[in-house]
Amino acid sequence: MAATTEKELEEAKAKWQQTQQELDQTKSELHDVREELERTQSQLDEVLGELEQTHFELYQFKEKGEQQQSESDGEVKQELAVTKSKLQETKQLWEESQSQLGEAMGVLEEYQSQMEQTMATLEELQGKLQEKQEELEQVKAELAQKQSGSESELHKQLEETKSQLRETEQLLDEYQLQLSETMEVLEQSQSQLQQAQLREKQEQQQPRSDSELHKELEETKSQLRETEQLLEQSQSQLSETMDVLEKYYSQLQETQLKEKEQSESKSQLKKELEETKSDQTKFKVD
Repeated sequence: MAATTEKELEEAKAKWQQTQQELDQTKSELHDVREELERTQSQLDEVLGELEQTHFELYQFKEKGEQQQSESDGEVKQELAVTKSKLQETKQLWEESQSQLGEAMGVLEEYQSQMEQTMATLEELQGKLQEKQEELEQVKAELAQKQSGSESELHKQLEETKSQLRETEQLLDEYQLQLSETMEVLEQSQSQLQQAQLREKQEQQQPRSDSELHKELEETKSQLRETEQLLEQSQSQLSETMDVLEKYYSQLQETQLKEKEQSESKSQLKKELEETKSDQTKFKVD
């Protein structure tokens, strides 16, 4: 009995020692686990801190983004309003340019009509000049023996008349060239204005982004400046054409005055010729 009890005590003692060893091992493992948990907790605290910092930065970034978005929307709206205003100004300028172009075309048509009348007058003058040349040649032949001085003067007047006629024809050619250049410039201006009007209609039909509107606005401004330059050139050429016409009319008046003087001189020469013939007849009778 005692041996059995002692044996049981030995077994219980052995189990207790084994349990104590297992307990010590468990304590050691728990200590390691606690250290690992502490390290994990420290890492979690760091991660949590970083998450909080990230959340704070994200919140600030969100607020900043909303503020920037609000400012950007305001700037876009303001830019859009400015763009619409500039488009309206461009439209008004285009309408004014179209009106000026119409007036310029009317003036050119009037000048063209006057040019046709001038050409008809010039042809008539050329015919009259040819007749006068024939008459002067005839008178010069009749007075060749009696009035050499009158012949020289008549020849001089004839050469002056021919020179004036050549100058008039040259002036007319220059005017026609300037008129052709002016028409080309105005046709180019009208084509560009029509293109600008077409683009404006397309913009009204199809909504476009701010960048496209801005780009189109700059292109329209550039074309408008080119059109204004072309119109200024047209106005300058029209002014030069007016000066040429005034010069031509002045020379035409001088030519008509000289023609009148030549007609009077021719009448005087004919009168002198008749008197000379009458004197010759009287001399023969005597």
